Amino acid sequence: MIERYYEQSVMRDPENSYPKKLFWAKVIRWASIIVLILMIFYFYLLFPWNMFLPGDSLYKLELAVKIIIVIGSILPIGLAVGMYFLALFLKRKYTEEFDYRLRGDVLRIVRITNRSKRKLYVDIPISCFDRIGKANSESCKQAEAMIGRNKKKCFFAAVNLKNEDDIFYALLNYNGKSILYFEPDDGLLRELRMALGREVLEKENAKNPVF
Repeated sequence: MIERYYEQSVMRDPENSYPKKLFWAKVIRWASIIVLILMIFYFYLLFPWNMFLPGDSLYKLELAVKIIIVIGSILPIGLAVGMYFLALFLKRKYTEEFDYRLRGDVLRIVRITNRSKRKLYVDIPISCFDRIGKANSESCKQAEAMIGRNKKKCFFAAVNLKNEDDIFYALLNYNGKSILYFEPDDGLLRELRMALGREVLEKENAKNPVF
């Protein structure tokens, strides 16, 4: 028996590259780093300041001023840290791409960030596929209504969202009912149809009449 194998890379089209958002993500990231560096330098200047000894009358006043300054610094530090992680989130969101690898009876989806970092997103046995169709179809809306707003039940592995006709959904029996959004090409759809049968792939939603 020949093992089934197919591989597809889902690359981000130039129209879906969001250069302005990536620029602002970079600006936010460097702004947060600069703020953190300034705060570290600020504390370095603050804490060597020991004009009064514990026995002096103004020692408590100096200590109180330091405490007030430290408490007042928590907000900008927290804001800078939040900005940094926001920038990382935006960078990942607007640079991520995917690899689909159908090997035997498992569809493996790998997330690629910045075209260099690869991380396993999900392994889905193809026996879990219940229905495949276009994401802009009525059947997709019915599947979404069935799943509800549970994000743990949604796997999003599509990047070119402006090309609505290329986005497909798959209703899965995977850890209960769940849904996968992905961008399969004709070759992957053909392999899934051959493995699962014609009735799983909705004929009116297929890219090619042969499906």
